[in-house]
Amino acid sequence: KDLRPDTQYFIRIRANDNMGPGKLTNPIVVVTQKPAQRPAIQLAEGDELRVPPRTPFTITCNVTRGDPVPNLAWESKGRRISTPQKSKSISLQHIGIYEDTSFQCVAENEAGTATKEIKVIVTGPTQPEKVQHTVDGNTIHVNWKPPRITNGDIVDYEVAYTDNPTLPIDQWPTVKTGGPEEIVLPNLKEKTNYTIAIRGISDRGPGLFSPNLTALTWLA
Repeated sequence: KDLRPDTQYFIRIRANDNMGPGKLTNPIVVVTQKPAQRPAIQLAEGDELRVPPRTPFTITCNVTRGDPVPNLAWESKGRRISTPQKSKSISLQHIGIYEDTSFQCVAENEAGTATKEIKVIVTGPTQPEKVQHTVDGNTIHVNWKPPRITNGDIVDYEVAYTDNPTLPIDQWPTVKTGGPEEIVLPNLKEKTNYTIAIRGISDRGPGLFSPNLTALTWLA
């Protein structure tokens, strides 16, 4: 008790009885522990990360100082989302989010607690809603409602369509509406099935495509 930290001490022990003190033992050398050091942490991605909607991402928190090694955990929206672990690094692998979300790395040891926050910015809207279509000969009219989560201001919509849905969607022909939530696709092949998907574009970037819809053209 009341010993100096990080100091070497020599200890000798002897017994006492009613005949008097006994012989001292050989010295035992002990070194007291260093004072506990409050943890310091750093986020590998900085304080902001930009990701497309519903796209997997990883964020990593590293201990730069702290003795003893602290317990690390991730938190978000006021609740813990990972199991605390005694480590010098912890990563959070997320399957993806729909809207801007903040995550906090919390490090704790007997000397105190440190917290760092990162904001994950979603760079596009969720999918357009309530997509509907009508067919007039070899022309398809499509309309929809705005995405529920815009992540910025909607500046345009992109409509992808094809008569060969086995192709990747990035190889389908596309047309932009310039802002309106409707479009007319004219002069298509007659008596042909077309697959159509729509996505919004915000001032941050493109969003998620709507589920595919299929429309059969008629004779012109």
